Parts: sequence; structure tokens; C-alpha cells
Amino acid sequence: MDRVQMRGGPAGIDFARRAIALAVRRPQDAAQYAAERWGANSVVATEIRMAAVAGGSSTDADHAAVTGTHIGPASFLGLVRPDEILGKLQARMVAPHVPIVTQTGGATALWTESGKAAPVSRTAFTRQAIRPLRAPALIIYSADTLEYSSPAVEQMVLDDMRRAAIEASDTAFIDATNAGVADKIPRSVTYAAPSFVSSGVIGNDIAAAIEIFEGDLAAAAWVMHPVLAARIALSFGIGYAARLGPRGGVLLDMPVITSSVCTFDSSGGVIALVDASSIAVADAGIEVMRSTSGSVEMDDEPTGDTTVPTGMTTTSLVSLFQADSVGIRVSRRVNWVVGRQNAVVTITGATYEGS
Repeated sequence: MDRVQMRGGPAGIDFARRAIALAVRRPQDAAQYAAERWGANSVVATEIRMAAVAGGSSTDADHAAVTGTHIGPASFLGLVRPDEILGKLQARMVAPHVPIVTQTGGATALWTESGKAAPVSRTAFTRQAIRPLRAPALIIYSADTLEYSSPAVEQMVLDDMRRAAIEASDTAFIDATNAGVADKIPRSVTYAAPSFVSSGVIGNDIAAAIEIFEGDLAAAAWVMHPVLAARIALSFGIGYAARLGPRGGVLLDMPVITSSVCTFDSSGGVIALVDASSIAVADAGIEVMRSTSGSVEMDDEPTGDTTVPTGMTTTSLVSLFQADSVGIRVSRRVNWVVGRQNAVVTITGATYEGS
């Protein structure tokens, strides 16, 4: 019986299939496996044959150049970026490692007597290059799960990779407690930004945020938890729910971006007013790699370190070969800076419950 020739599928599924093929077979055998599983003329089998080059990762220039437009890392990034806060903001994209000028101090007006010389208003600028930083997510699957999986498992692999990339970027970008770590984690745009505690009345809070805000309101957006967006809509009356809700919308004619990583608990949540045009983003895309023979420290806070040689915790060390498992590592490579003073303002302790 001939195998059905599978051409494409749901968005991004060919990228997941490519990852599976390269995970369960050696690179030189992956094309044959893909042909047997999804058909000789399937997109994934064709693209793996075209990409039969030695070594390299999905961000390597030579390797990425031959992966085509169907299932290369760019296609996967196309599934990630639209659902990231960064993508929804449509922040200003800049080239990685190329110096840009950002403002660190604003101009101030000073009163003077009639006839006296006007004092020079001091502004401060800095010139810096943005180097993308790496946020890896390591996902472990049994080889059997990938090799004999159904289309539902293929979708699960795709969703796992996509969710990991989005969560890493969104959390670092918007978490007001994230001060960043040099050469490791980007500082959030809300960290140390002008902030005030909610009055409990959404109209008053909006007015106060705009009063403090020094960014471009025409390019600004609100970022908040989905529950807060729903509560704000209901506080304006059920009719406003058509313009705003858990999936976002508009507030004061400015876009509302919602994300479950935004702070929200029993004491309230954080709402950020962000000038997208003042956020400079250096995006180096996504890298996907796999291993079947390494040893993995099964811990969300691993101790292994090659820069300062440190051994792994032996109690949680697992051999992928011995466990017949596959490790797929998805690394989001991105960084950002706020290029203008007071271009981000946050409202803390916002609840609007029953308002």
C-alpha cells in the first residue's frame, strides 16, 4: 500500500515534523525517515534533502540558507512573533550589534527673569549596540513518542516549542521585578519605570498615567493581564465589552495587549503604558537543536557551568541514550532597550473588581 503524500498541514506543522525527523534519526538518515513517514514528496522530506549539509544549527548562515521558506527557523519565528508582546507592540527593530543612540536624560524648562539669559537645558544620550541574548528551553521526549506519534503529538511538539519561546520573551520583557543580568537576561522595560498605585478608579488611573508618560501616545499601547482587561471592559458597562476583553482590544483608542505572564494576583495586577516607538529590539530569531546522546541535568535550576567549570548535580543527571530519549532545545535570541526616558509608565495594584 502506497503511503499518502502529505503536503503541508496546519501552520508550522512541517517545522515540527522536521524537528522530529532530525531528532529520531541521524542527519544523513532523516530525509529517508521523513519520506517513509510523511511521503517522498512531502514538504519536510524535500526540504531535509535540500538541507543536507554538514553541521550547523538553524541560525547558522550556511545551514539556514538552504532550509527553504517552508520549514526553516524563519517560518517558526513567524508563528512566535505575532503572539509575543514584542510582536503585538510592533516595536522598532534594529540590527543586532549595530550602535544606536538612546536618551538617558530629558530636557527641563527653567524659569528665568526678564532680560536674563536662558539656561541651557541638559539632555543626556548614550550610544550602545544591542547584543541579542539567549533564552533556551530544553524539552525532553521519549524516542517512541516522537517516532510512532500521531498528528496530535506533532502538534504537541510544535505547541511546546512555540509556548516556550513566547513565555521566555514575554516574561523578561514585561516583568517589573526583572532587573536583568548583564550578558544573560535583558532588563524588562517596566523595571524602574515611573509607577504609581492604582486609585481603584480606571478613569483616574488612565489620566494619571498619561500625565506622567513622556512617550509618544500615538505609538503607545497598554499591556495587562487578560483578567484586568475583562474587568476594565465591564467597569465601563457591558457595551464596552465589544471593544475590550481578555484577548485585548482598545482603551482610549490605544491598543490593549494582553498576556498571562503579566503580574496579577490577589493584591491586583500591573498595567503598563508603553511607547512602542521608543523600544529598540535586536531580534536574532530562534535556534532549534537536538541531541540523543548527551546527559541532561533534569532541573529547572541546573548547576552545570562551562564558563566557571562546575559539575552537574549527579542525582538529577539523566543519559538521553540510556533513557532512549530525545532533547530538543529551543533558544529565543533577542534583546531590547528603552530608548527614551519615561516612555513606559506602570500602574500597580490594579483590581477594578466590582467597579
